[in-house]
Amino acid sequence: MDNFEKIKKILVEEIGIEKDKIMPASDLRDDLHFNSLEFAQLANSVEEEFSVSIPDEALEDVRTVQDILDLLNK
Repeated sequence: MDNFEKIKKILVEEIGIEKDKIMPASDLRDDLHFNSLEFAQLANSVEEEFSVSIPDEALEDVRTVQDILDLLNK
């Protein structure tokens, strides 16, 4: 399973987003209607799934699913 599919799984299973709405270009706030609690939950789940620590400063620039993927590739 590639990173996009793992992120997609988190969004579907933990946040409750419809699978067909999730694309790399999907904006978390505008397209997927994230609130701050869901955003924090996503960040925690990504850190656990990928065994990484994402600095708070880096999260401030995250707008899309692709932004999350880009953080993981750094």
